[in-house]
Amino acid sequence: MGPSDLDMRPPEMARSTMDFWVDCCDTCGYCAADPSDESVNASWFIKTPEYTKTLEEESYPELANIFRCKSLINEVDGKYAEAAKAALHAAWVCDDHQLIEQSYTCRINAIRLLKEAESNHDEYSAEEGISRLVLIDMLRRVEKYEEATSEINKLQSVIDDPGLLRILIYQATLIGKKDRACHTVPSFEEV
Repeated sequence: MGPSDLDMRPPEMARSTMDFWVDCCDTCGYCAADPSDESVNASWFIKTPEYTKTLEEESYPELANIFRCKSLINEVDGKYAEAAKAALHAAWVCDDHQLIEQSYTCRINAIRLLKEAESNHDEYSAEEGISRLVLIDMLRRVEKYEEATSEINKLQSVIDDPGLLRILIYQATLIGKKDRACHTVPSFEEV
């Protein structure tokens, strides 16, 4: 029902299902997409002060905390791409609640984790260029315009897909305007 956001957040109706993308055990607080797929490190990590503080943080919506905890577990397990996705999902929840500072913090964390995923050859997406497009959008959303522009320049030289190039041109236009707002993938007429 429409285009996705530039950071690949799906359009409605899929975006309204975020409550079902992750679960939190009422007994122990373990957060995962599927709690039956237990992390190797979860049993000790969910008892750490860092984890429990994140799960109970009152300045974030509960769903954002659950995604943030999933991100922490994924990171401890060395699943950096999954950790980056969970951190970005937490940012989306914060966006929905108009919590600018919290969404900024979640995106900064997602950027760090996405870079770690790339360093460890942990694929964020099977589709070529998607991880870089998501990185560019996150950098723009946190006002790291120079770094986003540098990423655009790197990506433009290695891709030839007209759709991806259109998105890069659109991102460059938004960066030129110092626009940090959420935008959807542009139609051909928009660029």
